[in-house]
Amino acid sequence: MTHPLSGTMRCPKASTIRAIYKCLLQDARALRQTPQFRLRNALRLEQWGSGHYVPPLGQSHRGQPDDQLVQFRTLEEFMAAKTRGFRPDEPVEDVEEMIRRSFKEKMHLRDPKAIASALDDAIAALHEISEQLILADCSSVTVTNGIRIEATSQFVPTHSNPELNLYRFTYRITITNESMSSGFIWELKVPLDSQLLLPDELETVQITGRQYTFESERGQRIALPRNSPGIVGNTPVLQPGQTFEYASGVDIDSPRGFVTGCLHVVRRDKDSSSDAMDSFDAYVSKFSLRATPQ
Repeated sequence: MTHPLSGTMRCPKASTIRAIYKCLLQDARALRQTPQFRLRNALRLEQWGSGHYVPPLGQSHRGQPDDQLVQFRTLEEFMAAKTRGFRPDEPVEDVEEMIRRSFKEKMHLRDPKAIASALDDAIAALHEISEQLILADCSSVTVTNGIRIEATSQFVPTHSNPELNLYRFTYRITITNESMSSGFIWELKVPLDSQLLLPDELETVQITGRQYTFESERGQRIALPRNSPGIVGNTPVLQPGQTFEYASGVDIDSPRGFVTGCLHVVRRDKDSSSDAMDSFDAYVSKFSLRATPQ
């Protein structure tokens, strides 16, 4: 903030800094208390209708070690991770402690410009943590027979028209085959005559279809019938530990609603020529559609 007469920058008030600090801690505490807490990326409209495999933690999209993947401990590291994109199971310390540590490290600052810059960074972090709260409130996580499905929705105001009762939402579905990895089994040095699941018996699964129901608070109901084929044109095969993610969307007639559904899964026999495959539904627990103020 610059003084209008002298042209010099005025130092932000201590009360302003304290207020932002308290808001950060309050939102961080609420975020920590959300079920299945993790950091999530905002959804992008251009992802609608596309899907991809997610590289394992610690690898880049090209399969190389990801040197940028670190356990961040300050707000600066948190925002840097947000810029490159959060990864599933991103290592993160206690968010409240991260905020306390960051403010403590800035207590020595005396230069008004440096203080103002640090305050701007804190405001940006406050906005991001608030966004994380909204994403968490519009998410669900369910595990069915070792298949973990996380669903997250987000309002798309640029393609909505409240005057026409048109509200567009995009949603992301993340599917992980949580069968025990073969590497973990070998690390345990399990004897070959053990009754535990051995690597050649691990379950590889394939997603063959889906079923969804979208409902608005005004009673509108949109049903995607059972056995609708594939997901965004794919029938991904997931080996133990693999993750596939896709995005789609829906238009409803009110600012609030919810989604329920399931994905159709088949277990693939280790002998691909065998017809001995069984199927089941991996459930997508109810998650909210909520238009946020813009």
